Amino acid sequence: MFNGEVVQGDWAMSTIMQPAAFFSYSHHDDNHDHGYLTKLRDRLSGEVRSHHAKEFPIFQDRNSIEWGQNWIERITESLRGVTFLIPIITPNYFASEACLDELRQFAEYGKNVNRNDLILPIYYIRCEQMETNTTPDDELVNLIKDHQYKDWRDLRGKSLKLVKFNERLEELALDITNAIDRLQKSDETILDSSSDISGQLDERFAKDEKLIEKKYTQTLIVDKNQNKCFKNINDAIKASNMGDKIVIRPGIYDESIIINKNLEIVGEGDSNNIVVRAAERSVLASVASHGCVKNISLKQVSGNWFCVDIPFGSIVIENCEITSQESPCVGIHHGANPLLKHNSIHGSAQCGVFIFDNARGILEDNDIFDNSFSGIEIKNFANPILRLNRIRDGKQGGILVHKDGLGIFENNEIFKNIAGIEIRDGGNPNIRYNKIYNNKESGIIVTNYGLGILEHNDISDNGHDGVGIRSNGNPILRHNSIRDGKQGGIFVLDGGFGVLENNDIFGNESDAVAIKSQGNPKLRHNRIYRGKSDGIYIWDNGLGVIEDNDIFGNVHGIEVEKNSNPILQRNMIHDNKQFGVRIQDSGRGILEANEIFNNSLSGVQIRTSGNPNLKYNKIYKNRENGVFVHESGLGIIENNDIFGNFYSGIEIATHGNPNIFRNNIRNGEQNGVLIWDNGKGVLRDNNIIWNKFAGIEIQSTGNPVVSQNKINANYSEAIRVFDGGIGSIVDNDLRGNRRGAWSIPTKTTPNLKIARNIDI
Repeated sequence: MFNGEVVQGDWAMSTIMQPAAFFSYSHHDDNHDHGYLTKLRDRLSGEVRSHHAKEFPIFQDRNSIEWGQNWIERITESLRGVTFLIPIITPNYFASEACLDELRQFAEYGKNVNRNDLILPIYYIRCEQMETNTTPDDELVNLIKDHQYKDWRDLRGKSLKLVKFNERLEELALDITNAIDRLQKSDETILDSSSDISGQLDERFAKDEKLIEKKYTQTLIVDKNQNKCFKNINDAIKASNMGDKIVIRPGIYDESIIINKNLEIVGEGDSNNIVVRAAERSVLASVASHGCVKNISLKQVSGNWFCVDIPFGSIVIENCEITSQESPCVGIHHGANPLLKHNSIHGSAQCGVFIFDNARGILEDNDIFDNSFSGIEIKNFANPILRLNRIRDGKQGGILVHKDGLGIFENNEIFKNIAGIEIRDGGNPNIRYNKIYNNKESGIIVTNYGLGILEHNDISDNGHDGVGIRSNGNPILRHNSIRDGKQGGIFVLDGGFGVLENNDIFGNESDAVAIKSQGNPKLRHNRIYRGKSDGIYIWDNGLGVIEDNDIFGNVHGIEVEKNSNPILQRNMIHDNKQFGVRIQDSGRGILEANEIFNNSLSGVQIRTSGNPNLKYNKIYKNRENGVFVHESGLGIIENNDIFGNFYSGIEIATHGNPNIFRNNIRNGEQNGVLIWDNGKGVLRDNNIIWNKFAGIEIQSTGNPVVSQNKINANYSEAIRVFDGGIGSIVDNDLRGNRRGAWSIPTKTTPNLKIARNIDI
């Protein structure tokens, strides 16, 4: 065999950490016993301190950052320190994959530090595995039986004040204290024996204690065609030392690689000619704390195994091609924190990269494509960083974040998938500065209590909506460009929520923003423009708070219908191709303090039982009416400033019947108010002034109630009634109009009531 040249390196001290323990248990058992195990953990921590005179933290919640960080440092990275595992043995413990995986990892850690006294089981609830004979295959059960466990079954749920409980607690605390003392005395022996640390070191202690590592480097060559080289990769790994380099020459290697020490493994030459493949096993499994693998093609050809399996550690995978015919190409889990960069990850019958169970990791500048499920799937509190990747051509989504998955995604290109990103079931990533485009359905879907912060993304040219929010999805979208979609920009439906702020939403084929079926987002400070349909379309019981947006250049600015009831405040709604706001088919809503101007038809249209409340708006310079109420439209129109519109300030027709109170209706190019064709309405306490036609014109069986208004200084009459117009005109101030107070036909109808008006 060829072992290569040995190059001596440096001596290094590892970090010494205070003693601590991990409490491994089933949450169900603790919850069922009303927190008894949590109380036991607290008492044990305090009891050890009483005997040891130092803090003794016991980490309990495996989903916490504190547990995860300490597990990585103490177990995965083997930093120096006395660390125990306290498994609570119950039937649920043996049924929990998370518990068993912790036990498995800790057992491996015990082997690495050459200790068998760090696992301290507590037998809490009777379970069959502990009472019957086991076979050698029952590895983890035998591991528990081989350790001296404390039998707590007779104390389950009993008072923590019992003498027997406290005796048992003290016994366990003394076991821990004695183990700490024993291991720390071993540390002192190492330090005392290393006065000449540069050359005189007991290597057994260096291996056992991880206190001092002797760093050698050597290069081992793997070449199937050279007699003096290793023929397979695993033999080279077995022969290597920590920190060695293994060079793999071109060839096809049919083996499953297990990396259990920190190594550099590099393919020599074109990675397409260096192929490692496996069936019914992972091609590469890394259980080392660090190391790297570069420039190799890894191919999993059959079986339900990850091609690359990273259960913990911080390995680097770089410039590799990674494929899998049945399972995900890469699995990252249980607190692992690798770096994957410049890889090609493709061809999986499932997802490309599966990150789960508190894993982290950085994925940078990878090409992830042609996977049958998502390009990347993140779940169970995994929290990776995805940067500068191309995630494309997936047969489902580009990225799926669900079941409390997290993550930071920045500067990626996500394209030509079914959907770009899907967030659901408590997923909560931070998505920023990405290009999300040309996906066959939506760019981003947030559903089923999905969350997330989406900032500064360019979301364009997607087949459905740029962003879809539904079923209690509740993301925050800020400073995104959501544009040129084949359908809409943003669609909020089925109880979806969301906060949308400072986005540019433009150029979409359908509505820029659509809200329906109890969708209830908040839209603030967005620019919603140049859409080929409505700026905002709210229907079928849609809701929402829409404030301080600039909405222009669409067909309609905002359309509300079918029992929808949004709040629209302080928006600029202008230069749209038809109506500024259209409310119809029993649509409602509050329109307050908006500016509605320069729209090609009326500023506001209300029809077919639409019934909004318009108040404190400025409605001006629209090319038809300021407000047009017709076809049985309703509404309360109060305290608005309606001026400078090309037709009437307000027009009411065809059984329209609004209430119009305390408005300024002024400077219109035609009438202040026109009521005709069976239009009705109540006009009270308005100022109707300076209009170029009559202050109020009633014709064609128009039938309003006009009272207590000031109708002054109009260019024609204050009131003009003709062609069968009727109504009640009472207690108005009609002075100062250029053509007088009245224009009424000689034969007035008996249904026209005129009383107590001031007209001279």
